[in-house]
Amino acid sequence: MKTYLFWVALIFMTVSHAQEVVTYEYTNHEGKIQSIEASVRKPTGASNNKAIVILHHAGGWAEGTTSQYAQMFSENGYVTLEPRMFNMRSQMKNSAEHLAQAMGGLAYLASQPGINREKISVMGLSFGSWIAVYAGTEWASQKFTSGKLKFNKIAPLYAVCWLLERGTKKELGAL
Repeated sequence: MKTYLFWVALIFMTVSHAQEVVTYEYTNHEGKIQSIEASVRKPTGASNNKAIVILHHAGGWAEGTTSQYAQMFSENGYVTLEPRMFNMRSQMKNSAEHLAQAMGGLAYLASQPGINREKISVMGLSFGSWIAVYAGTEWASQKFTSGKLKFNKIAPLYAVCWLLERGTKKELGAL
């Protein structure tokens, strides 16, 4: 009987936190159409019509650090989108490309039924926090959505602060 209950509980947990892999298109910083895979989770209970893009750190998608946040948000009524920007650090591209991927995530979520396009937020972890900060700028909204879409809230978690400081001083060059 204990074994049966274990398997029922395991199946329930898997189904209740199920994620779907989608591919969405985005226009990169050079104006070219690209595509990217992302994990999407639907709310496990009542939807609040909100969504969030969750950006991983420089270790890459394979580290799996965003899933705990996606699970928490989906349990609280959010649709979550976790772009698979790169699988490991050696596959990292430039920041402008990853910013375009985040903004493409905003456009993807805004096109989904049941999501309030004015209630889409972005959260980033470490390197992803840097991208999240840039994604919250008016410049990014104009560049990637012609000013039609903006992130509602921005949450940069454990930001790479020295990079942001150097970036504001233009020591890193143009994004």
